[in-house]
Amino acid sequence: MEEPSNIQVITFDLGEVLVKLNFSKVMGLRKLAIKNLDQSITSMNHWPLYDAFERGTVNETQFLTKLNDELGTQLSQDAFREVWNSVLEETVPGMERTLEKLCRHYRLFALTNSNETHINHLFQHYPWTHYFQSVLTSYQLGCRKPERAIYEKLITITGVQPQEILFLDDRVENVLGAKELGIQAELCQKSEIDLPKILRQYRVHC
Repeated sequence: MEEPSNIQVITFDLGEVLVKLNFSKVMGLRKLAIKNLDQSITSMNHWPLYDAFERGTVNETQFLTKLNDELGTQLSQDAFREVWNSVLEETVPGMERTLEKLCRHYRLFALTNSNETHINHLFQHYPWTHYFQSVLTSYQLGCRKPERAIYEKLITITGVQPQEILFLDDRVENVLGAKELGIQAELCQKSEIDLPKILRQYRVHC
């Protein structure tokens, strides 16, 4: 007889695991002034203002003010939100149904490097967010993946042992950071293919 899984909590990254991202759209800002940024999250992570926004050290109003200063423009809040949230595209096929089934048996959390503008948009336009007990964000926690502190906070908030958490992320460094604390972490870059395999590997009922 197959042994039951010890997983109590399943934690998802959001971008690319559950929702498709397209940074080429927000890179339209390059035409205004932002330099040395290619169309990727990697280059965005090297933008100090973006990093501060995702750590919560600047809020949306402050970010927009500083952004306009950098660009030499006068983007309104509505114009900014339209461009900024255009990064978030469609839900990965099948993921909403998977979350609906998983939440019957497991506590679901999200752990994401994100900012208040994107998260507010997600809650407004992606109904599957209600399947999570909590969406834990870098801007609220004050730290970002793959930093040790963010995984320590995940463990504390969920209230379970690290080995009872299954964490799914599309970036290798984030998976490795979680594993350093004993969390069961797996790379999930093509969710439609990877997620069913991972759930079977960990004997997760879905």
